[in-house]
Amino acid sequence: GFEGLINSLMSELPPDIVTYNRPVRCVHWNNTKGGENPVMIECENKEIIAADHVIVTVSLGCLKKHHSTLFSPPLPSQKLLSISKLGFGTCDKIHVEFEFPWWDAECEIIYLLWEDEEKVSDEMKDISKHWIRKVSSFNVLKHSESGSHVLCGWISGYEAEYMETLPEEEIKRSITELIHTFTGDHTITPRRVECTQWFHDPWTLGSYSHPAIGCSLQDLKNLMEPLPKRGAQSQ
Repeated sequence: GFEGLINSLMSELPPDIVTYNRPVRCVHWNNTKGGENPVMIECENKEIIAADHVIVTVSLGCLKKHHSTLFSPPLPSQKLLSISKLGFGTCDKIHVEFEFPWWDAECEIIYLLWEDEEKVSDEMKDISKHWIRKVSSFNVLKHSESGSHVLCGWISGYEAEYMETLPEEEIKRSITELIHTFTGDHTITPRRVECTQWFHDPWTLGSYSHPAIGCSLQDLKNLMEPLPKRGAQSQ
């Protein structure tokens, strides 16, 4: 993943300069109490960090849920409107491990195509029955040194959010039935499954932003605009 990139960037920083486990309660971005630092960071443990500038890179999901308490004074109405207009959703991965590969050696991706689309529409009312049909494909991951054979399934939307609430055994059972349906081979049994939990992760509350209906490029520019506005000293 991106771990190699992060490690490379971290290697250029002085040791012990990055602080972990310091959840931020509020960014006081227009400090009027005087002092040399115009920005004060209030942490959950009541620690106060003074700064000249702050770059906020939390997910759009966190901004949507916590903007009213995360910034003091509140963000300008233009930024708040853009936060509400931009779309943010969930796309999860389902890693499925097998003892032996049942796919062709040259296979890189497996797409799932349902013939009975009408049945899918009928089942839309009960997400507990149809969520597994939202698994659109499986990527074949490279064979690891440990000897495991892994497929990476993709699921998005409300079905992904629902999937995150299910126990691992239930997900494993549904994935097994899905594979049996498409292959006709009922001897295929996954060793285990492991799923991402982006929607229920309090630090992300989802995984992907997207241009929703009604938003524009200007909304992206509004989020990038520093505060205070141009012409004043940016923080």
